[in-house]
Amino acid sequence: MQKILDLEEWILETSLIIEEKLKNIKDWKPLIILIAWGSASGKTSAVAKKITDLYPESSQIISMDNYYRGHKFMKKNKDINFDQPEALNIDLFVEHLAELKNWKTVKIPEYDFKTEPVFDKIEIKPKKIIIAEWLFALVPELAKLGALNIFVDIWMHGRVLRRIFRDVTRTGDKPKDILSYFLETVEPMHEKYIEPTKQNADLIISNEYNEKTESIRANNSETRMKFNISGISSKKVSDLVHSMWWNYIWDLFVSDYFFNAKTRDLLSTWEILRIRHTWFNKYILTYKWPDIDEDNFDNRSIINFFIDVDIFNNFEELYWKHQKRLVKNRVTYYLNWVLICVDIFETWERFLDVTFDNEEKYEFLVELLEKLEIDEKNVIMKPYFEFIN
Repeated sequence: MQKILDLEEWILETSLIIEEKLKNIKDWKPLIILIAWGSASGKTSAVAKKITDLYPESSQIISMDNYYRGHKFMKKNKDINFDQPEALNIDLFVEHLAELKNWKTVKIPEYDFKTEPVFDKIEIKPKKIIIAEWLFALVPELAKLGALNIFVDIWMHGRVLRRIFRDVTRTGDKPKDILSYFLETVEPMHEKYIEPTKQNADLIISNEYNEKTESIRANNSETRMKFNISGISSKKVSDLVHSMWWNYIWDLFVSDYFFNAKTRDLLSTWEILRIRHTWFNKYILTYKWPDIDEDNFDNRSIINFFIDVDIFNNFEELYWKHQKRLVKNRVTYYLNWVLICVDIFETWERFLDVTFDNEEKYEFLVELLEKLEIDEKNVIMKPYFEFIN
């Protein structure tokens, strides 16, 4: 029977399971622990590391990423990608695990994803506990070797966000390219090859995406304030803007598509996931972490980048169809280096949407609000999709 444990509580129960298995193990064979996960599940190496910390002298980690067949093989087999088990020499991995289980020393390949694998490079000696980890660690031919099989689980929404931030740092790829590869390759391969292996796990560790703690991974943030200006004449707003030092940017129609996730309610977690389609046929994906400050500002960490129409279509398939579509005319200015937007919706409601990043610019905003006779206390904290019909 499978056990499902939270990431914060799993180690105690796992240690008890390991101790019990060590007591009952026959012929003093090494205990094989297999750890699998979906791509970008996060902290998976930490799971293996915590087990080795419990048994520092009697445990050994062996990673399946050393068994990738390499770029020459991939070029010859162009119908195979790195997110398929066929990209690895699983037969050799099974052979090495079997030898370790019989107390034999093995020499495994060395592979760094940049050069070709070097065989018989790294010597691994058998120990009381052998921990094997990688995406495909619980495929059937491996699962039968495990005395304890663990699957680190996370829903798709968290994996796609973690993948973007991980690969931007690790590979330097553009977010658009990372997302495109995830939608077209990684997720379909996950559903086909990895998700089914969860049934081979004895223990499932839930490492669900925490929207609050993971906002620190963003290197960009914004502070916004919105006000309903439907009762103020357009001429008054226009005259005020033109009387101040300003720089006109654009006036265009945009369609905003707001999404929810199949396995996660973004409304309840206060996350915002949006794709904006502009009338010059550009698509911009925006993800905003929740506002964690209790003040009168909408303070959020944010990531946004251009995508193409194919990504948009794949995105709609992977997530639920967009939950809401809002069309508006947006007139945008810079006033004293403060981004000022006047949003006019199909309902003819008009809003002043202001973005700033320091106290000096906030003081300018206060001055602007006073001239428009807007009470700062009437700030709207909700995103548009929550109150615009």
